[in-house]
Amino acid sequence: MLRNRKTTKNQMEVIIIFLENDRLMVTGKTHPLHMEEIKNKWTELTGLPNGIENGARKHQKQWKSFLYEWKSKTKKKARVLRANILKTGGGGYSCTKLTQLENRVMSIFGWVLGSCY
Repeated sequence: MLRNRKTTKNQMEVIIIFLENDRLMVTGKTHPLHMEEIKNKWTELTGLPNGIENGARKHQKQWKSFLYEWKSKTKKKARVLRANILKTGGGGYSCTKLTQLENRVMSIFGWVLGSCY
């Protein structure tokens, strides 16, 4: 049985590096006859974070869920930050920044967020 610890920063870094180097995994666009290639990529990606010591050990389906949730949470955080930047009505605004890893996720998927300053 696999351990379900919290995903570490090192594991997230490995996932990001893999995605930065493989556009097929980012877009998921391929000919229906080449779906086996995407399955193989997911198998490869699953082995990378599972190979990191003291990190979470997950099945392929769990890593897919993790990535989808991470993308969604990052995009939501960026959307809230953008709304805070654009908000009017007086008073200051809170300018929480995205982490370095979140910024890399944003750039991988082609999302853009303006700076607070």
